[in-house]
Amino acid sequence: MDINGDTHSGLDESLRETGLSALRAANNARVLDRLAQLGLRDGARVLDVGSAHGWFVRAAVERGWRAEGLEPDDAIAARSAGAGATVRHGFFPDALSDDETFDAICFNDVLEHLPDVRGAVAACRRHLRPDGLVSINIPSTRGVVFTLGRWMDRAGSHRLSDRLWQVGFPSPHLWYFDPVGLAQLCEVEDLEPVLVESLPSVVRRGLWERAHEGGRPTPLTVTGVAAAWLAAPLLNHDRTSDIMHVVARKRA
Repeated sequence: MDINGDTHSGLDESLRETGLSALRAANNARVLDRLAQLGLRDGARVLDVGSAHGWFVRAAVERGWRAEGLEPDDAIAARSAGAGATVRHGFFPDALSDDETFDAICFNDVLEHLPDVRGAVAACRRHLRPDGLVSINIPSTRGVVFTLGRWMDRAGSHRLSDRLWQVGFPSPHLWYFDPVGLAQLCEVEDLEPVLVESLPSVVRRGLWERAHEGGRPTPLTVTGVAAAWLAAPLLNHDRTSDIMHVVARKRA
């Protein structure tokens, strides 16, 4: 993560926003459904860590929750606030006061970017109210694309692996987990896993923009977009999706 908090510099933010919006909208709705099913009530206080464009925050507010975002990129935070989301600028948990607590703390494609992932999970326990929930939506090593990337890497072709780890991006992926490992990480910090599931990893609309947010089209990226479009049903299957969702509850 950029030490100056400029986590998206070098990316085309318009393409990034267009490329991710459909997928994030679908997955945000599913995550929010699960939190409601697990007992999050009207008026609950929700924090979205690394809130980016503020989509999750606005969707949570529409559910009747008091949601706000925390975003380290000041330009993105300002853009989100201008679009109607309550977003503060800063890093988790440093930007929170010691006594701030929430009914739910959410990480949507964020935890994998944090240098101290265990420290972040431990901070969730400190900042959760009794029976509070931590929701983590993150790439999975069980996914078909990650598995393919690992095979190609061993064969000497590193392009897919580099893209999965976001090598050369301002905020690369530092960690990958499988569902068991992520659940165990929560357990170690006295957070009881109550849900482990897969989320869809591809929406066909926006694939082109998503593939080119970091650079111009190449024969490889064009081929990749075509392959992802055709493989969407496989990429979104529960057993082969590259995105998992784990929810854990703070133990009394």
